[in-house]
Amino acid sequence: MYRYLSKAVTRVRWLSVLVGLAVGFATVTAIVWLLGPATLFVAGDAVTVLAGKERVDAINSVRQTLISAVTGVVALGAVVMAVRTYVLTRRGQHADRYAKAIALLASEKLAERIGGVYALEHVMRDSAKDQRTVVDVLAAFVRESAPIQLEHDDGSDRSTKPVTDVHAAVIVLGRRPRSAASVPIDLTATDLRGARLEGVRLSGAVFDGSQLDGAVLSEADLRAASLRGATLVDADLTGVDLTRADLVGADLSGAQLGRARLREATLIQARLDNVTAFGADLTEADLHSASAVGADLAGADLRGAKIADVEGLGHSRTETSPDE
Repeated sequence: MYRYLSKAVTRVRWLSVLVGLAVGFATVTAIVWLLGPATLFVAGDAVTVLAGKERVDAINSVRQTLISAVTGVVALGAVVMAVRTYVLTRRGQHADRYAKAIALLASEKLAERIGGVYALEHVMRDSAKDQRTVVDVLAAFVRESAPIQLEHDDGSDRSTKPVTDVHAAVIVLGRRPRSAASVPIDLTATDLRGARLEGVRLSGAVFDGSQLDGAVLSEADLRAASLRGATLVDADLTGVDLTRADLVGADLSGAQLGRARLREATLIQARLDNVTAFGADLTEADLHSASAVGADLAGADLRGAKIADVEGLGHSRTETSPDE
């Protein structure tokens, strides 16, 4: 074993010597060519009419110019190689961090899964190229970890708040970089009851069929979000921005909608029973066939809203008349 290892070391040494000799020979050859034939070629006929010291000075001047040019090219090449090496190193680091984060996300330990969520957040912020992938992975993690279900296998009631790792994933999605704001977030049919999501930015997100009962979404950005058939019973939606949101068939019974922005929102067949919407902006919202029994719409702006057949609106408290 030792004999084979010794032979291998000897071969490596000889190979290193041969490579060094080859590099040295190539370097000497390049220098000789640069200072000899290359210099005379560049100088051309200009030095043939000169003699003595003037001819030597002219050739030396050409040599210095060539050396400066070659040095500049070598330096530029070194810079390019350094930049390329840096970029490749960074990509490798991002890939390594991403792989480790995914491994943590698949762990059976809660603490490690939470660590994986926040590790992916760092990847998303540091690498614009990976933002869409990270958003998709975190959204898939939420869908797979917190699917809606009526009851556990043993028939007991479900938890009224999401598991910490799921909650962390939604929070991270809700504070993704502005550069990733256009990346779609699919949280269809997820159980996020009782989640505290104050001020999250989830514009355009899809919550179709999801359960957000008792969730706190005050001051959240849900512009153009899709919440078709979602339940937000007793949710805190104070100051939420639901401009142009799709809430067809959504159940918002008992929700707090004070100062909520629902301009041009689609609330067809939605349930707004017993909601408190003081000062809410429902300008040009579509409430066709919605139910608002016992709703408090005092101070709400209903100009241009479609509320002709809203059930219970005649008994609801409202101060601003719709623009018929």
